[in-house]
Amino acid sequence: MAQILKESKIHKVLLRVKNLVHKPESEKRKLRPEMQKQINGDFLEAIRNNRLDECKRLLKAGADIESIGWAGQTALISAAQSGHIQICAFLLAECAKSGKDAKKFINETDLLKMTALHWAAGGGHTQICEFLLEHGASIDARDKNGETPLMWTISFGKTKTTGKFLGAYLVRDKLLGKEEAGAFFSSFDACTAQ
Repeated sequence: MAQILKESKIHKVLLRVKNLVHKPESEKRKLRPEMQKQINGDFLEAIRNNRLDECKRLLKAGADIESIGWAGQTALISAAQSGHIQICAFLLAECAKSGKDAKKFINETDLLKMTALHWAAGGGHTQICEFLLEHGASIDARDKNGETPLMWTISFGKTKTTGKFLGAYLVRDKLLGKEEAGAFFSSFDACTAQ
């Protein structure tokens, strides 16, 4: 009898959790502030450590996609800085699903006024830079010192990423078409590899 009672209590708890996770956003109960802070912290940690499944689980459990971590870094900035392209793509998709302004989300800054594109550029994360630019990141964004992401690639000696930025500027300013820019990228990579 005690075993049945114990199992029914566990079953009730599991049902409550299942109902909380599967309710529409508007019907979900708000987490207590200390619980929200903990789950947001865990979410940012999962992002930095490239644990996509855990990110998905924590988001379903109530983590805020607009969580702010150390030095004012957003979830997207943390993913870009860490070089995790799948998590960047996941965050942008979740942003779109939730109806948030993707262009605003992608161009948010930290306390140093650096965007996700600045951090990806400084780290030489070329794929992430391309992804962010394709989805509306501002190539002309300036940090608190007035530096653009291109300046960051040059400062940190990220030549391949520098070539991508130069090509992106040429396409943006209509000095090259996209096909010509591809040839430019290839020749720039060949020159810098020597």
